[in-house]
Amino acid sequence: NEQAKLILFGWTAILFAGSLMYLSSSGIIEDDLSSYYIIEIAFILEALVFSIALANRIKRLQDEKEKMQLSLITEQKENEARLNKIVSNKTNNLIIALEEKEILLKELNHRVKNNMQTIISLIRLQNDEINDSKINILLTTIQNRISAMSHLHELLYQKDTITFVDANEYFEKIISEIKQSFEHDIDVIYDINCNLSSESAIYCGLILNELLTNSFKHAFDENKSGIVNISFFGKNKEYKLIYSDNGKGYNPNIKKSSLGLTLIETLAKKQLKAEMNISTNEGVKVKLRWKE
Repeated sequence: NEQAKLILFGWTAILFAGSLMYLSSSGIIEDDLSSYYIIEIAFILEALVFSIALANRIKRLQDEKEKMQLSLITEQKENEARLNKIVSNKTNNLIIALEEKEILLKELNHRVKNNMQTIISLIRLQNDEINDSKINILLTTIQNRISAMSHLHELLYQKDTITFVDANEYFEKIISEIKQSFEHDIDVIYDINCNLSSESAIYCGLILNELLTNSFKHAFDENKSGIVNISFFGKNKEYKLIYSDNGKGYNPNIKKSSLGLTLIETLAKKQLKAEMNISTNEGVKVKLRWKE
């Protein structure tokens, strides 16, 4: 190739110049200026040849470097594609597992709801055979407590998500159940507009059930009308429930002997970790405030 020819020419020039220098120093030939020019030209040619050879070597190294870079980039792309495929497969597997889990949880909620409905039906049948009014009220109260939990499982089964429930939809079912159980002329006015986590919803539902049951059972004299107000709202995971009725109130000293009030306090303070304030002067007013 051209590089080999230049190197051969350079070495030939160097050998020729060396021969002239030897012949001149030996006296074989006489010194003249042409010999010096030849020597200088030979060294210049040598430098030129080596410069060209060095430049060619550098170019070859650059070409090899570029090839290695291209090979590295190709390998990186192949590894990235392989990793993306692995991640995609793992993600698809997780999505499938999550969907299966949601289906199983929905089915679980459905079965729990059905089991609770069976228990409620048995209690209702037993209640129909009993003529004692006190036992009838007791069984109805138990029935409504189970219904409050059953309604939540029903909503969780019907909705696409099992993490949160619509508090308004859930509380409406509880209010309707209580009103059907106790035939009193009591209006329930409510303003509810927020979502609740499924864990908190079960406690709130039971608390509301106990408050309403107490109002329908004890707050108003027989054949007298009344009003119950419920306000529930939440923002930034902080919730506030305000419940009140315009009934006759109650003596706070009987709280220890009332299972309903004990349940309300236990669920509010132990489960929801809520601040609780109860006023019994003019009717009953309960304020709950908690943060998830």
